[in-house]
Amino acid sequence: MSKRRALLALVATFALVVALGWYVLRLTGVPVLPRPGAERPWAIMGPSVIYGMDEEGRKVVEIHVQGASVSQRGVYDLWGIDPAIWYRGEEGVVMASAGRGTYNERTRDAEISGGLKVSSKDGFFLETEELRWQYRPREIICPGALTVRHHDFTGQSDFAKYLVQEQKLICPNKVTGSIAQHVSLSGEGLVIDGKTQELTLQKVSGTIELGALEKHASG
Repeated sequence: MSKRRALLALVATFALVVALGWYVLRLTGVPVLPRPGAERPWAIMGPSVIYGMDEEGRKVVEIHVQGASVSQRGVYDLWGIDPAIWYRGEEGVVMASAGRGTYNERTRDAEISGGLKVSSKDGFFLETEELRWQYRPREIICPGALTVRHHDFTGQSDFAKYLVQEQKLICPNKVTGSIAQHVSLSGEGLVIDGKTQELTLQKVSGTIELGALEKHASG
């Protein structure tokens, strides 16, 4: 009878520890259950840094997270991403922050979304809702609506991709924007060359707000 009581006490203690752990995770905002469609987690991690390496062992991406869960297949479900850093050689060249995302350690691909802000050492800034990192072509894809900023230029478009090795941001669709808030522009495609810092807007048309320019000059 004593053995049975000891076993029941052990089970009760284990259940209490699990319940307390679940309660603490909920209080800290950690999603205990996986998002719909995600693989069942094999382990849950606290604040961590996740590294993606190429075949030669060189770092290509570094993701700082508040928490993560990882499945047995090596798929990470991430939250509190700040920052994610993409590398060109040994230099981190693109930085992003976002609410959550996923990383696949087998394919080395990643997706992040939610309050996404992206900055680059090539001089551009992006605001959008979703970013996809494709390891094989070394491309960062923004599949939806976005705002891009480069020096005095601010523009809006749908879809963009950044070629990490070539240092080029390409928006192939219609772009509307402005320069220093005084010149309104639109075009059929935008290319920002990070090497030369040149911005090319194709089939460009625009208007100049003369009143704003005069006010700016007089001020």
